[in-house]
Amino acid sequence: MNVEPRQIIIKHHGGKGSGNWGHSGRAGFVGGSGIGGSGRGIGQSLEQEALNHKSAEEFVEQFTIKQPKLNSKEISNLARDLDYGNKEEAIEYLKQKGVESIDGYHVSKIEDKNNISNNGIETGAGWYGREESVYFFADPDDIKNAIPYLAMKIEGNEGGNVLVTHFQIPIKEIKKMEWDGFFASQFESYSSFRIEKNIPKEQISEFKLFNIPSDIKYEKNKFVTKQQLIDIYNKVHNHQQTTIIKREGK
Repeated sequence: MNVEPRQIIIKHHGGKGSGNWGHSGRAGFVGGSGIGGSGRGIGQSLEQEALNHKSAEEFVEQFTIKQPKLNSKEISNLARDLDYGNKEEAIEYLKQKGVESIDGYHVSKIEDKNNISNNGIETGAGWYGREESVYFFADPDDIKNAIPYLAMKIEGNEGGNVLVTHFQIPIKEIKKMEWDGFFASQFESYSSFRIEKNIPKEQISEFKLFNIPSDIKYEKNKFVTKQQLIDIYNKVHNHQQTTIIKREGK
């Protein structure tokens, strides 16, 4: 089968949610599994997480999400093919490219990690009774565009960390996938998909964290950087060491 040159859907950047989704750029609803699982979690701070690591490198690595095998053009083409119902064409194209699986990134509460580790990612209904599916991104860089929705998965407006489960989908299972155009239109994401099956734990590659910024930082489009993570680690561990010394020197 000869694969014709493929048109490209332009990748969107930025976007803060609009219309009836809430105020101050945040989504105005809670519920359903959607991209981020059900209910709200505890907004664990970066400082709290830093205390769990033995080195700054290890701490930074926890927030370093591996990039997908497909580039943004190929992900856009996949979205187009699924939107048009050309799933067999998409599978054939990836086979010819030597691609055996595509990457998925599911965002949920940190508290979900044990359950996902033991049982994989289970399908759930999206908000307002959307289809039973596992909702995910194919590009982790797209997570930033969904902050208005994902921010509702943690308590308060000071931000916090959420869990990103990175998994693999065998290309034959593209038949069970759909491009989530509804989510994409609301949050200007381009790589939002859903799959109508559970993701078994054997297909999980890694667990990482993503930091949801506070309302104020989000409005200024400020996301934590690698250097800031290093500075936070050094600050909390230096403070902890100073406290121990003071206690020993009473």
